[in-house]
Order: sequence, then structure tokens, then C-alpha cells
Amino acid sequence: MTDKDLDFYDDFRIMQRSLPLIEKKTEAFKYKYAPLEEILEQWNPVFDEHGFVLMQSIVAGSDGVSDVVCTKLHHIPTGKSVDSSLTILVSDDYQKVGSGVTYYRRYTLLTVCGQQPVGEDFDGLKNAPKAAKKKSPKEEETGVHVAYETFAQDANSVDALNDFYRDNKDAIAKLTAAQQKQIINVFAERKNELSKGAN
Repeated sequence: MTDKDLDFYDDFRIMQRSLPLIEKKTEAFKYKYAPLEEILEQWNPVFDEHGFVLMQSIVAGSDGVSDVVCTKLHHIPTGKSVDSSLTILVSDDYQKVGSGVTYYRRYTLLTVCGQQPVGEDFDGLKNAPKAAKKKSPKEEETGVHVAYETFAQDANSVDALNDFYRDNKDAIAKLTAAQQKQIINVFAERKNELSKGAN
């Protein structure tokens, strides 16, 4: 291990311990999560203070049907970096893909920093139904993409939620009756939350 390696790991350790603990504040679907913008607002000053630069990008996949969401934390003094990436399916539903990219940016950032907001997302699992039997590849292919739920989590108005649902009605209609019911329930619950918040 070189001196630069040692300097990088030492600075990363100090920076990591200096990151403020992020509290889950945004509530959706019986659990809370920390939005990406809140994490960046609190962590970017710490990165700056310790000589780190955060870079997040999307790289076209070689298969033509997926892209890769990449997060890299670069250490200016040593030129060393640490990174994390996740693959996301390409779609002409740009709003849905955008929500998925935000979701993946959040999780790759948390992975790179070795951190997790208090109770991040998983608190809701204690109330989750028992796991269903494993789906076949065909069922997985037509399953509800996580971006639907992610968009609903991030939607800040009933109008935005309604517009998104209308724009995706044709795609939703191609799903099974059970999957359509699941999506309708998710959006109805979020709509109810937004309506209560507006009162």
C-alpha cells in the first residue's frame, strides 16, 4: 500500500465520521425515507471540507437496453476515488426513468459513503406482508418497476400524481389485473397523504 493510499483512507475515515446523521423525514407507503436533496445539502459541505468531490453520472450500457447510474467520490489531494454503480433499464417513459435514476443516485451515494439514514426505508418491512413465492422471469419482466413507487414518493402534489398516472395509463393497462390493482393502491394511498397534507 502506497503513501497515497494511506492518506486517502485516513482522510476518507475522518470525512466519513464527520458526515451528519440524516434523519428520515419524508413519509410514503407506511415508511419514511431521506430524499437525495436533503442528503446532498448536508453532506456536500463535509466533502468540500475534507477534499472530496462527488460526481454522479449516467453511462449508456453496452447492451442498448440499460444504462448505468454511477457515483464516484474523488479525493483531490491523492487522486484516489471510491465508486458504486447500479444498472437501470432504458425506457421511453422519461419521467419514470428519471425517478429511477434519482432512486439509484441516492442508494449508490449511501453505498459509497458507507452510511444509512436512520431507519432508512427498512422500517416499513416489519409491517410488510409475507414474501410471495418466487416469480418466473416473465412475471419479473412485467412486474411493477420500482420507479412507479419512487415517483409517487417524490410527488409533491396531487396534480403531479394525477398527471403521471394519466401519462402512464396505457403502460399500466398492459399489466396483469393484480399488478394494476397494486399500482392503483399505491397511487391512491399517496394521493390521500398529499390531500391530508394540503388541509
